[in-house]
Amino acid sequence: MSKVIALFNNKGGVSKTTTCFNLGWMLAERGKRVVMVDADPQCNLTGIVLDLSDADGLDTYYSQHPLGNLKEALEPAFQSRPRPLEPVECVQVDGQEGLYLVPGHVGLAEDEVSLASPSNCLSPCRPSRICLAASVISSTSQPRNMRLTSYWSI
Repeated sequence: MSKVIALFNNKGGVSKTTTCFNLGWMLAERGKRVVMVDADPQCNLTGIVLDLSDADGLDTYYSQHPLGNLKEALEPAFQSRPRPLEPVECVQVDGQEGLYLVPGHVGLAEDEVSLASPSNCLSPCRPSRICLAASVISSTSQPRNMRLTSYWSI
C-alpha cells in the first residue's frame, strides 16, 4: 500500500521544494520507492533534480522530452476530453536508487485556475496548485511508467 505526502503552503519561500527533495531523498535512502511530483509552475524541483541551471534549461528539456512532464500528461483533462490519460515517464534521480520525479511544466499556471483544492502527493505546491490532478497518479510495478488512472473532464 502506498502512502501519500502533500507539502503545501500559500506563502512562498517557506522551503516547500527543499523539504520535498530532502524528504524524498531520505525516504528513498531508507528503501522506500518515492515519486516526487513537481506540481509548482515555477518548476524549481524539476530544475534541481535535472540540474537545469541554464536560462533555457526547461525549454531544452521540454523539446527533448515533449511528453515527459505533468502538464502534457494532464492536458486531456484540462481540454475537457474525458479519456484515459497516458502514462508519464518518470525521471530517475541521479545518485539515489528508488527516487523518481514527474517533472513539472511552467504552463501549469495556465491550468491551475481549473483546480480548487489541494490533494495528496509528495510535491511542493500551494493549495490551488495542480496537486488535485496529481492525486490520480498511481504507480505500476515500474515507477518509471506512471499511469494517470482517472477519466477526467474539468
